[in-house]
Parts: sequence; C-alpha cells; structure tokens
Amino acid sequence: MFYGEVSRDCAPWDGAAFSVSIQPVAGLKKMDFPLIHVSVWQAPGLRGAAHFAFPDSTEKIGAAFIQPRSGSVTPLSGTVSFKRVMPNETTEGQFDFVDPNGRRYSGKFTATWNGKMVMCG
Repeated sequence: MFYGEVSRDCAPWDGAAFSVSIQPVAGLKKMDFPLIHVSVWQAPGLRGAAHFAFPDSTEKIGAAFIQPRSGSVTPLSGTVSFKRVMPNETTEGQFDFVDPNGRRYSGKFTATWNGKMVMCG
C-alpha cells in the first residue's frame, strides 16, 4: 500500500485539474520507490469510479511521470484508477505504470488533500 497527496492543479489551458503524488509507505526504503506524479486535467469532483490511461494522445486528459530521488523526470505509460475524487475527502485508487526502460510501478494508494489553494488563468 502506498500513500499520496492530492492537490488542486491547473490544466495546460488554465482549466481546473488535480494532481496526485504517490509515495512509499513508512518502512519502505525511499530509494526503492521514487515519487510518481499523476495530473488529471479536469475538476476534482468525481463521485464514482474513474479510470485514466497515459500517455494521452489527445493531450486533454492528463500526464503521468516519475521523479527519481536523483536524476531527471521521466514520462510513464499505464493507468491510474480512483474510487472517487472529491475535494477534502480521502481518495483511494490504484496505479500500473511502466517507464521507458520497462520497469513496472504498481500498487494501491490512499491519498489525502493538502488544502493548498491554486489560482488558474
């Protein structure tokens, strides 16, 4: 099980969006699992299950990338699913991504909102 932080974000065209940063749980060596960032370019009001696939060829759904403890950010291919995404409520989901070198990152996560305000536009 992984944990994460959900935050309000802005889509590239300055529309409402949300992002999830997924991290290892306590006890897992931080070097074993870098940070995964998922941006979904729509408002965080998903009352039911939602599934997103990356990369997004339409460039309108979002993006996923991995940030190693050292080195550059790398795009990911794969999916993320949420049970629901409502502001200020705990969000649960699962992810299954592969980096360009074929390394797989998958698991379930629970994420809490960070409460920071974001101004788009």
